[in-house]
Amino acid sequence: LASDAGVGYLVGVAYEKPEIALRVMLTYNSAIEHDFTATETMETPLGEMPLAQSVANVSTPQSVNLDFQTGVAANTLIFGQIRWVDWSEFTLSPEFFAGATGGQSLIDLPDTTTYTLGVGRKFSDAWSGALSFTYEDESNPLVSPLAPVNGSMGVTVAGIYTQGNMKITTGINYTQFGDAKPETGTPDEARAEFTDNSAFGLGVKVGFSF
Repeated sequence: LASDAGVGYLVGVAYEKPEIALRVMLTYNSAIEHDFTATETMETPLGEMPLAQSVANVSTPQSVNLDFQTGVAANTLIFGQIRWVDWSEFTLSPEFFAGATGGQSLIDLPDTTTYTLGVGRKFSDAWSGALSFTYEDESNPLVSPLAPVNGSMGVTVAGIYTQGNMKITTGINYTQFGDAKPETGTPDEARAEFTDNSAFGLGVKVGFSF
């Protein structure tokens, strides 16, 4: 695929009630259309054989986020998010591949809804922290090889240090992925198995406000 650039948009609405640290935000991220120049080839004993060159239309998925937070006690709040992503509309079908497979896509992903719920606590003017849990429901265990997981559960611990106009945020995440069986153009027939997989992440962000 040749490179391409696209333009999308983001719109949202929010409601706040500062006296109880309440904030509710609804955000919509549009799909972004791309037209990639696709070159398809096949390896043969005599070398690489050109098959087709075409324009592949790709739409990266639209998504909706619902974020909220509210105070529950002095210096303590709960927060969360519900995020829906329209992955089923994210397809890639170059001309020769589509013709050989009856119009199938190289990408076949289910829509996802991810839930996050957490609690934040301010310990002093300089230090605060947060603990959150994330859950994504399981779906069909037969999945695309490009996303060999089926649901997930994760936990994140974060610490925030504030000094003047500087804020340093450090977070540690552990996520356990659901077992999945990738399949490729053979409905209801698994090609492989992915079991007992997990991920560990560490992030640090330094910000300055003016």
